[in-house]
Amino acid sequence: GNAINLRAQMRYEILPCLNIDALLAYGIQNTSHEEYYTKDTYYVFNLRSDQSNRNDLCPVGGQLKREETRNTDYTARLQANFMKNIGTNGNHLITASAGIEAKSTEYKGFNITRRGYFTEFGGYFDQVSTEYNGYYAQFVASKDGLGYRNRLLTNELAWYATAGYGYKDTYLFNVHIRGERSNLFGTRANEEFSPIWALYL
Repeated sequence: GNAINLRAQMRYEILPCLNIDALLAYGIQNTSHEEYYTKDTYYVFNLRSDQSNRNDLCPVGGQLKREETRNTDYTARLQANFMKNIGTNGNHLITASAGIEAKSTEYKGFNITRRGYFTEFGGYFDQVSTEYNGYYAQFVASKDGLGYRNRLLTNELAWYATAGYGYKDTYLFNVHIRGERSNLFGTRANEEFSPIWALYL
């Protein structure tokens, strides 16, 4: 397998007490997996059954199963930050931040199983006579024999805000609220939005 991960982050200062952070991250990962059984294994022996044209599901060689997957994800975030000491001797600290974040994750997979496989000479497939009608009807025409794809896409959008107050670096008070929207929460609009809030002392 192989993977690539990229990340870029930037901060822009508007005022000494106010700045904006931006983040963009992207990642992609590809993996492949192979699993095979040679013609002499017990697994293939069971596939052959009574070795008749009707019931023999692996009349030649062994079996090779291949799985390929690709995972892609990105994150984009924009956040504003405020922090300032006020009052006599700067005993009062006011902090606040607010931002929006978007995430997307996509999974793609492909799976296929082939029979008539030999491991010699780096691996190859041999022809299977059409006389084995059970092999073609029950395996070649099946989902595993034809190959199939999987795909899962998750999109998330969130907003959040935090406000805090501190006194003489001794007493701290924070309020946090966050709202999320995802294509996995539900099909109705009121199920897709999930607000979360918290209070800290």
